[in-house]
Amino acid sequence: MKKPGRKTDPSPERLSTLIPQSERSKGPQEHFKLSDAVLHFEGTNEEPDWAAVGHQTKVKRTRCGTSQRMSDFSQHSMNRIESSPGIIVPDTVCTHPENKEDSTGIGCLAVMKTLWAILVRVARTTKSDARILRSRRALVLALVNTFTKNSMLNFVMLAPFAMNTKGYTLEVSAWCISVMGIPNLTTRLILSPLADWKRFDIRLSSLSGSAVMGSAVLLFFATNIVWITMAFVAYGCGLGAALTFVTLTTIKYMGMENFAATYGAASLAAGCSFPFVGAIIGFICDISGGYMGSLWVVAALSYMSFTLWLFMPAAVAYDK
Repeated sequence: MKKPGRKTDPSPERLSTLIPQSERSKGPQEHFKLSDAVLHFEGTNEEPDWAAVGHQTKVKRTRCGTSQRMSDFSQHSMNRIESSPGIIVPDTVCTHPENKEDSTGIGCLAVMKTLWAILVRVARTTKSDARILRSRRALVLALVNTFTKNSMLNFVMLAPFAMNTKGYTLEVSAWCISVMGIPNLTTRLILSPLADWKRFDIRLSSLSGSAVMGSAVLLFFATNIVWITMAFVAYGCGLGAALTFVTLTTIKYMGMENFAATYGAASLAAGCSFPFVGAIIGFICDISGGYMGSLWVVAALSYMSFTLWLFMPAAVAYDK
């Protein structure tokens, strides 16, 4: 039985004997927290509930540790965001309605600066790559790529209308263009493994492909559907032979170190020439009143590629 009027000794010695063994290893600050928790028992006849006191202290310590970890995690996340490349953190944080307009302006300005930096970098890279065209080998490769692709695109565009003027329907024209794709794929599958053969000349393959493309366009002037179909088949074979080794020919004549610049300059030349060549072919079509004059220009483009391949050895000798 508890004696009435008994007072609890709140002294540190008394508390140290009542604190559990796991809590005695804590520093003075922890004991002070426990002392504060039990001082209100002085003058009463009740013993402090040490289990409840320990639970409250554990809860407080857990909350403090969690808050500290969350603070450290937030600071660490913000440091990672600020140090990440390409991520712009505005100085003004849009946490209040009155700051929304300012933060939007800062975000738009940052986006505009980023886009401008990208455009400037692209312009500088393009200018640097275009200097490769000073080499005669690179110039020949760029012109061959330009003439070949212009011939292909304009032939595919003009062929259905030219067949329509001969009395064939658009369905027959579409069927003939589909037939052209079969030999194109077959030629690529046959020639690609031959690139590793030492006796195989990829320049000769591209040269022959350009010649076949030009001859197929001339064969297209026939009126018989059989000859027209053969023209599409021959054009598909020539197209496959001319374009299969575009990458390998660039590496062979320019080297791997100049491949990116040469290929980029050749692609830029081909892209810039599309509007002009298409406009010239359309103008010839309007003047002649038919599509045969335009097809002559398409055939001439293929033969120009063939001629440029003949001058490639001279270009190699000139650069050396």
